[in-house]
Amino acid sequence: MVRLATAVLRADQEQAIEAVREWYAKHGRLPRRPEWEKAARGRPTTTTIERRWGWDSLMAKASGRRPAGLRQAELRERRRQLLLGLRAARDELGRWPTSREWDRAGGNKLTSRSYARIFGSWEAARRGAARLKPRVDTSIASVDLWGWL
Repeated sequence: MVRLATAVLRADQEQAIEAVREWYAKHGRLPRRPEWEKAARGRPTTTTIERRWGWDSLMAKASGRRPAGLRQAELRERRRQLLLGLRAARDELGRWPTSREWDRAGGNKLTSRSYARIFGSWEAARRGAARLKPRVDTSIASVDLWGWL
């Protein structure tokens, strides 16, 4: 019986990044974990990547995209800006706008339905805007941006 010696090479981060870039060049997108695991022969497994460098972090480095944590911070800031806009409308009207008023005002803003999708309901968006502690004076933003007249 002949035993084949197999050398176990320790994967380094650069090899893993290069493998992800090759995948991206071939498929035009980043791999999903099950796909990567299925085709893992000759490259680090999902477990290795996750334990050593973090899956999201390595995918971000390989693709040049931002890590998920930064995307989450951007989403939080975007939600905050939406609430500030709603609050500015309240300051301008002297009361909370109804969803119909918001939609009729038009302009370059999301509809009340979009607010409901993002925050759960129009009422929840209004409650969120009421609880929001502005970092700046919202009266600056209340200069007839919404065309209420």
